[in-house]
Amino acid sequence: MRNGRRSAGTRSASTANDLEALLGALRASRQVVDGPHAIVLDTLMGKGVPLFEKRDKNHFIRVESGDWETARKQLEERSAGQ
Repeated sequence: MRNGRRSAGTRSASTANDLEALLGALRASRQVVDGPHAIVLDTLMGKGVPLFEKRDKNHFIRVESGDWETARKQLEERSAGQ
């Protein structure tokens, strides 16, 4: 599995912001038939929006009206660069 870890019968995707790694972890979990399994994900809240990524606390944040416009522009710039 790309970007994954395996030890003591456990597997994990290294990031939930990587869709292919997440899908790989889900596919691999279907192969585990001899015991319990779990997928542990490390996420970055606000991924793709530097305004939100850099905040210390980004769960349940208050977003000011001007921030939404900034976030939209940052997402558009990121999409254009891909």
